[in-house]
Amino acid sequence: MHKQWFVKIYDTVDTYENFNTAFANLLWGQTRQAQTRCSIYQDRWNRRNEETYAEHYNRYASMASMLNPPLSEEDLVGVMIGHFPPEVRNGMVCGNLKTTLEALAFLSKLRGLETTRLQHTRPRLDYEERDGNPKPSRGRADDATNREGRGNPQTRNARYVRSTREHTDPRRQSPRRFGRNRE
Repeated sequence: MHKQWFVKIYDTVDTYENFNTAFANLLWGQTRQAQTRCSIYQDRWNRRNEETYAEHYNRYASMASMLNPPLSEEDLVGVMIGHFPPEVRNGMVCGNLKTTLEALAFLSKLRGLETTRLQHTRPRLDYEERDGNPKPSRGRADDATNREGRGNPQTRNARYVRSTREHTDPRRQSPRRFGRNRE
């Protein structure tokens, strides 16, 4: 492709500066810039990319810096807010960020807070395996209170409803009072 392009413009390019400009237009022309602008406005941060918020912002800020005409810093921050999840977006809006440096500082602090939170929270399995709980587990088969249904309020309530129903429902009372042979 480049060879064909060079053959086509060879006669029109008389200086290195003209060649450099033509080559830059080939690689970074209006179509390519329009695609880049579209990416800046429409792309979103994706957790699966294993990219931090600041790295994502920085990548798109670098792409935006090469546009002609360039995006203003405030416009870039406004557009990039839409890239992130709602909790990050809300923080960026509340922070009233105006420049790329402010946005990157905010996103870096957010990353530090997340790292600190993850270091101070234990996985659920570590918490469940501790032997500090003196109460017996409700799911054990050898627990006498569970077998009799005294430990579980739902079982106790169901037994109460069943027993009161048997006393009040005439069909459940003595078979002598009801049935086909009733006189």
